[in-house]
Amino acid sequence: MPELNWIYIRSDQELLEALPDLEREPLLAVDTETAGLDPFRHPIFLLQLGTLQRQWIIDCRSVSTEPLRHLLESLRPKVLHNAKFDYKMVKQQLGIRMENPVDTYLLEKILHNGKPKVALSLQALASKYLRWDLDKSLQGSFLNLEGEVSEAQLRYAAMDVLAAVSVAQAQLEEIRREGLVRTAQLECLAVNALADLELHGIWLDRSRWTTLTSGLQQEVARSKDALDDIFKPYFGADLFGHMDLHYDNDGQVLDALRKLNLRVENLQRSTLEKISHPAIPPLIAYRDAHRFLTLYGENFFQYIHPFTGRVHAEFLQLGAETGRIACMNPNLQSIPSTPPFRQCFVARPGQKMVLGDYEGCELRILAELSQDALLLKIFQQGGDLHAMVATQVFQQPVSRVEHPELRARAKAINFGLAYGMGAQRLATQLGCTLEDAQAWIHSYFQAFPRVRDYLEESARATLHRGYAESLGGRKRYFQPPMSEDELAGQERQARNMPVQATNADMIKLALVWLREELLRRVSTARIIHTIHDEIVVECGEDDAAEVAGLLGQTMRRAGEHFLPSVPVMVSTEICDSWK
Repeated sequence: MPELNWIYIRSDQELLEALPDLEREPLLAVDTETAGLDPFRHPIFLLQLGTLQRQWIIDCRSVSTEPLRHLLESLRPKVLHNAKFDYKMVKQQLGIRMENPVDTYLLEKILHNGKPKVALSLQALASKYLRWDLDKSLQGSFLNLEGEVSEAQLRYAAMDVLAAVSVAQAQLEEIRREGLVRTAQLECLAVNALADLELHGIWLDRSRWTTLTSGLQQEVARSKDALDDIFKPYFGADLFGHMDLHYDNDGQVLDALRKLNLRVENLQRSTLEKISHPAIPPLIAYRDAHRFLTLYGENFFQYIHPFTGRVHAEFLQLGAETGRIACMNPNLQSIPSTPPFRQCFVARPGQKMVLGDYEGCELRILAELSQDALLLKIFQQGGDLHAMVATQVFQQPVSRVEHPELRARAKAINFGLAYGMGAQRLATQLGCTLEDAQAWIHSYFQAFPRVRDYLEESARATLHRGYAESLGGRKRYFQPPMSEDELAGQERQARNMPVQATNADMIKLALVWLREELLRRVSTARIIHTIHDEIVVECGEDDAAEVAGLLGQTMRRAGEHFLPSVPVMVSTEICDSWK
């Protein structure tokens, strides 16, 4: 273990004396020791800054950190581990935005994307890269800190920033060797956009939510009664008319459907909707309503923060191996997209929501990747993409109004191929024979041969070199397959990964640039939500038109950064709720 060289700063004067040395450092590690994990309720006790040679530990209980504003808000890189946490604590508790983070947690995830899981704590990374044995036994000792900071606690705090900057140096060498510099830069820049998003949160209309929940409870009861009437002749009932049949239990429902001579492989909505039987509509209604009540219902109120009155979900920046952002506590990305659900999330009085959405994003990415001449031409001409593709596949003029079924098939093929779907899955989704699905895919590839060539070459290249790659240089690694099934799964993921990963790169770059624009130009605007190819902003009513323009321009610019051959289309809308 290296020697530590820390300075413990307990007064404003001591910080002013240390400031010239701090400002001379080209790279600083930053860490905090806090009273808890909630940036709205838990104060910061210690703020640590450090280099390989020296560490400064600032006692925030007695020292004003205002002199550090210029340093922390400058574009000078700052190394942190799990930067989003410390950014939120420092911004909310100290009123300072730490710009340009280098996050050792994210760097490790980027380097091991698709590889066997590894421990991602700072302790684990110090062991891996430095062969240091970090003692984390004092981690919880700051939660109720009173009085003097002990020598052991100071040593612990200093070691954390020394470890972070040392680990980052080793990681960045590996990042450069693996050709992941662009991905690392994008992910680190996106930290603050997602941190701000979490801090601002989103407003839930309690009254609308209660009404929605009550209606769903009534729907569950109605649907259950309808299903009971259908299944009682087959299952019987007790003296009180109750049946031992639970419509949320997949195994029991599949057995019950067999008694009606309905044999299905799964209970997905897309599968059930293809069946014509009186039991199916109430079954779909029951399962949809029951699922929502189980996941959310009135329990959703627990996520409303007592200090802010808003819902502050956690956005997982690398929530999937494609680089997509995931969400939890609560998962706002899984809220049904229909108006009754989304309209419960509203702008506050005097505010508006501005929504931006990429149109056909993943299909445009597929066109860029494949460089198929006809697909590029369709996008460049504009119009109804799925109808135009259906015209090519089915060799007849297709319109949305006159041929909805053919257009729907083309849409399923379009998105299915973008997601790496094969003929068997397409047949299941469309409720057609395997032969028909194979024939339609064959027709599609005859019309768009470069798409076929790209998908096949993408799978071959990935298996040969051991990774798939997005247009932005993001990599998803693959281990040697151990079976035919595993090989087939890898081929499907290899075709899908560049499309979804490029989509993730686009939305993150849009978030980064949008945050910069809003900070500079619209003081009332805050990014409050994102889903895959959608961004939601809340702003003052008078600023809504300007924000809509900025949102559309920024999303298009981010898309064009990755898709130089394909027009990028973004739709924006100003409204009172997330609809």
